[in-house]
Amino acid sequence: MKENIHSVLHTLIPFRFLSTAHREALIAQMTMEDVSKGTLILEKHAQDDQRLYFVLSGQVEVFDPVSHKIISVIDSGRYFGERAPLFDTTRAYSVRASRDSTLASLPAHAFLAQMQQDAAFAHSFGAILREKQGLFRAFDAFIAELMHGVSDDVVHFRELVRLYRKLEPALHHHAMDNERIDFDALSYATRRLPDNISSIYMLYLTDSMQEHLDAPSQHFRPVESPARRRVIYELMPGKLMIILRDGVSDLIDLMTCLCAYTVEAKKIRRRVQRPFLLKRLAESSELELSVEEEDKLLIELGFTEEERLGLKALFREQHTARKLYQMALHHEDFNIQITKQVQSYNSIHAEMWTDQIVGATHQLLGRDPQQLRDIDVHIISSNTHSVVNCLGSYLFENQHRIEAWGKENHPDLFDANFHISEDRLFALARAWFKAFPEERAKRAERERRGGIIRLDDTALTGISVELIDLSQVKLGSIDPHISRLSGLSTNAEAAAQGLIVNIDYAFGQQAEEILSILLTLFGINVRSVNILGKAGGLAGERGDVLVANSFVEQTHEILSDLPVLNSCEVKLLEDLLPDRSIYEGPILTVAGTLLQNRVLLNFYKKIWGCVGLEMEGTYYLRELKKAMHLGVIPKDIDIRFVYYVSDVPLATGESLAGAMLPEEGIPPLYGITREILAHIVKGAL
Repeated sequence: MKENIHSVLHTLIPFRFLSTAHREALIAQMTMEDVSKGTLILEKHAQDDQRLYFVLSGQVEVFDPVSHKIISVIDSGRYFGERAPLFDTTRAYSVRASRDSTLASLPAHAFLAQMQQDAAFAHSFGAILREKQGLFRAFDAFIAELMHGVSDDVVHFRELVRLYRKLEPALHHHAMDNERIDFDALSYATRRLPDNISSIYMLYLTDSMQEHLDAPSQHFRPVESPARRRVIYELMPGKLMIILRDGVSDLIDLMTCLCAYTVEAKKIRRRVQRPFLLKRLAESSELELSVEEEDKLLIELGFTEEERLGLKALFREQHTARKLYQMALHHEDFNIQITKQVQSYNSIHAEMWTDQIVGATHQLLGRDPQQLRDIDVHIISSNTHSVVNCLGSYLFENQHRIEAWGKENHPDLFDANFHISEDRLFALARAWFKAFPEERAKRAERERRGGIIRLDDTALTGISVELIDLSQVKLGSIDPHISRLSGLSTNAEAAAQGLIVNIDYAFGQQAEEILSILLTLFGINVRSVNILGKAGGLAGERGDVLVANSFVEQTHEILSDLPVLNSCEVKLLEDLLPDRSIYEGPILTVAGTLLQNRVLLNFYKKIWGCVGLEMEGTYYLRELKKAMHLGVIPKDIDIRFVYYVSDVPLATGESLAGAMLPEEGIPPLYGITREILAHIVKGAL
């Protein structure tokens, strides 16, 4: 029997690629058994049998116990049962012996441990799953259909929705359930779509403004999308124009959100389609209902208490009855036209954005970017607040005022558990400026005097910019932890030399063009490129930190290593974030957040060893490598790719719809910001 299993593993790909010692170790953990014809080996939906099986002799058949259909036959010398432990799922079908057979079974933990220890074995297994077993079939079909629509200038939306549902996205838990409304997915999608999407029938998507539509804000009403920076105009009632960002990431994000919205809106529409309910909705849509009247209406419409809370949270301050009436009549009959360059970038927006940066650099330093021969330039991709909050003096000068106000007016934020007291100040800042909008002007003035220029006009790129002249920054008034880590005393008046270019988050493929512009503009003066972002965690929990040592591009499944070691000091981060875990490893750059399902994410976690996923890293890295190879920037610059975990998509019940609590998100965001700025300031002294 042992010789038989040796023979099977020696010839069976990928097990033949194991060393003799590793094969022996696996065999030592196997259990042998004889089964007679008709014996049930695996049961559909079973969770307790996490083993991988090898057929040493005989034959087994995979079947559906409901339809009794034979799915496949597995002969001797083959294996089965790998998907459930690998992708953390129940058994998809039942398996029984179709002849008297001899089986060997391997515990799942031994199989998974071998995957982690042996990269060649793991990737050979991955190739079989992807290429021969069609693991990515649903993903590939969705992308192909969308790109077909781009080439034809018209998207066949109903087909796209069908393919989207087949994906069973990890963050759209109830996509295949025709009854249960998934408010998490619906909220996530709706907040990233035009706020009038329930009354829109035609979407015109383009990445270039047509000449006759020049200066559209003077002629058309801008439309908001609360949680995604989109440039949207209402051309006429029922028709929108949406300006897409470079690459296809923005398009994929928009269309997957529209698919998610459509799936869930259909469920809501089914609840209110009866004539007397539609009549009740029609009457109510013209009235201003009180909270009590709105609750009564939703009860009459048959929504449960949980659903009523979900609807009210979804529509927030909008007219709930009117939105429901629109959804009841709309039927998601979207006509979608696309005019987009796919293989090349549209340069107009980039050129406008470049001109803005050149002008701001000249305003700040008196020279254009190409003339900064004696000034080190540090590029940061982060957000529009953490870098300036740490280097600006306004918040620290007003810390006692803000905290006293916060203690009285926002005890929830004030009393939150922050390891570093300054994080409490940053948590209160947003609420402070909302309560006292006049203070924004005071802060802006402090920033200008402190060598900080903000460019909020994004030239349709959706990316604002902050330029910071370190020679004008009052180093004695910056975040005290940066001062400490830089070797400064808190009262230091030392001068630093350098320019920080902090850009807001790019989106997907757009990152490549954006970084290309900055590297070309500042060239040999670039001393560091620092990417600070949010990521989904395939390891750890919300608020943990991920340090990338390489990236896997999902679309083409290409692994790209960093050209130099990640300059992030993990020990320093551990000191700043003692209650958070830090994981180093490959990061997956995904084509779209809602395109990911549990199978795909487990594939990249267990085959590639990815610790997280995001949307820009590969594109930033590709541009960095190219610039180094061409000699545009030095080859010895510091590079940091560091992320904090904003969601854990493989965790049970996890949702992107729920915002992070301040005590979850602020400490890792500012911990990473401090690590980056401390190195920049220390090197600039």
